[in-house]
Order: sequence, then structure tokens, then C-alpha cells
Amino acid sequence: MRYAKESLKNQIPYHSKNITEGIILNANESPFPPKKELLNYLSDVVKTASFNRYPDTDCLKLREAIAKFYQVGVDNVCCGVGSDQLLDSLFRSTISNEYVLICNPSFSMYSEYAKLSNAKAIYAPFNEDLTYNVDYILDSIKKYDPKITFICTPNNPTGATIKRADLLKIINATDNIVVIDEAYAEFADESFIDLAKEYANVIIFRTFSKAYGLAGMRVGYAISSKDNIDLINLTKAPYNLSTFTQEAAWFVINNTDLYENDIANLKKYRDELYLELQKLNIEVYPSEANFLFMYFDEKVYNHLLEKLIYVRVIKFNNKAYYRVNIGTAEENVELLKAIKEAL
Repeated sequence: MRYAKESLKNQIPYHSKNITEGIILNANESPFPPKKELLNYLSDVVKTASFNRYPDTDCLKLREAIAKFYQVGVDNVCCGVGSDQLLDSLFRSTISNEYVLICNPSFSMYSEYAKLSNAKAIYAPFNEDLTYNVDYILDSIKKYDPKITFICTPNNPTGATIKRADLLKIINATDNIVVIDEAYAEFADESFIDLAKEYANVIIFRTFSKAYGLAGMRVGYAISSKDNIDLINLTKAPYNLSTFTQEAAWFVINNTDLYENDIANLKKYRDELYLELQKLNIEVYPSEANFLFMYFDEKVYNHLLEKLIYVRVIKFNNKAYYRVNIGTAEENVELLKAIKEAL
């Protein structure tokens, strides 16, 4: 890359293969097709929307619906192209060669945006059982005073959650920003949205991509104080969400009851798959997300590929682990069958 700036000379562009066949369990997406009620609503949108005009840059209709759902003010919400865009905007608005604290392993884009913003990343390892090492996080906050501390709960890729008491210790240990990434919160036993209302330094990230099946629409949102929302909006591109996307997310947040059965089934399938993998002596970790984190021999992975079953490889502790998102009941049966064959 001849014209790249110096800090990006060794950066590799992000690419993800677009898989359209087989059993796709590598991206933590919903395995269920769009609701017919949503498709009917969007059909009406297509007929009536003014697509010749720019979308509402402030996403007011959608923000009002999200604010009502969580009982916060409209000024406490902002929307983006997935939570990734909001993360990017937060970095660009706050970080200039300063420390950020990231747990390891966790959502890869924290590290990517840290590199792009020349942040000095501190990595807090998990305990051996892949639970949060809260003491290490607190010691790092005391030592480095990071501008942003990232807590992903349930954590991607491990599925681990953090205890409320431990999270409060982290929030109270710093005057700087604590991001609580709740991309998978709909699958967990507890949410921490209330902490964004109580603490001025807390920002909650959420998404429509996982539990609500809008991965192809790319809609995320943040909930925090007005000052923090203004901070994110400071560097967020205008007209970032299309009219069509805003309408889809608006329908979903107003009809979350349509997705309750899907979420309950995925949690049930997850727990069943966890037990079955344990019976096979697979090293698998407890999860409160829509995926499981596990270790098995590479021959198992190769056999899955032969069967067109796609899972995510996660390099960690000098080993290749695998993150497998929960599919339909039929897909999970095929996954287990293939693993048994390989073993």
C-alpha cells in the first residue's frame, strides 16, 4: 500500500468470506429467517418511502422507539451501522495516543480500532476457566488509568459474563469511560442497561444483528448520558443509516415479542449442545450468548469443512479454539453428527 500513512503500513484490510451454502455457524447470526410480519411492514415501506431523499440523519423515529423501550431520554440514544461504527466514532472522538483496556480474548474490533487510533492497548487476560480476572483489570486501571475500559458481557468469543458486583468495582475504580458491550445480552440472564442511567462514565452498546436477525441490515445503538452520546456523534458520519434500515429496526424494537420464542429456543439449544459436547469430552466453556467456545483437534475442524459446516477459528494461548454459534435444531444435530464422525 504505497500511499498508506505510516501507522497503517503493516495493517491488513479486513475481509470475511461470504458463505452462502452449507451450515453457517461462524458469525453468531440468527439462524432463523426474517419474520413475515417484518417483511409485510417493509413491503409497505418500499411502496411509500421517499427513497429519493436522504434518510433522517438523527434517526429520530428509531431513537424514540429505543428510548421508550428502555425508559431513557431520546438524547441518551444514538444509532450506527452496527455497534462497530459507534465504537469507531468513540475511538476517534476520545483517543490520541492514550491507554485503553481490553480483555483477552474479546471482540476483535476493540484491538483493530485501537491500532487505527494509535491507542496504547493493555490486555487483561481471563482466568484459566475463562471467567473475568477482575483483580487484573482493577490493577491495570490503577496503574495505567485507561481512557476507555471495554467489558463485553456476554463476552465474544468465550460466552462468559461478569458479575454485577465485579462490574460495579470496575466502574467505580475510574472516572474514565467504561464501555459495556451487550451485543448478546438478550441471551443472558442479566442486563446492565440500568448502569448507563446511573453512572455518567458508562456507555452501553447493543445491536439488532444477533437476537433480532438484522445482521444484513447493520443496526447498532448506544445508550449513555447525553454528553457521551454527543461525544460519539461528534465523529459519526451523517446519514449513516438508510431509511429502509431505520424502518426495519423501528419495527423490531416495537415488536420484540415476535422474537421471544426464537431467543428461548436458541438458549435451550445452546444448553443442550453444551451437555452433548461434554459427553464427547470436548473442552467446552459455559456460555450465556448464542454461541459456544470450545477446543478440539484440527481433524474435527477439517471434517466439519468437508461437510460444509462452518465455524470460527479463534487463535488463543497458542492454540486454535473454535467459536460455534447455535443453529436450528436440525443444524445442531448435523454439527454433533459430524463431530462424532471425526472423533
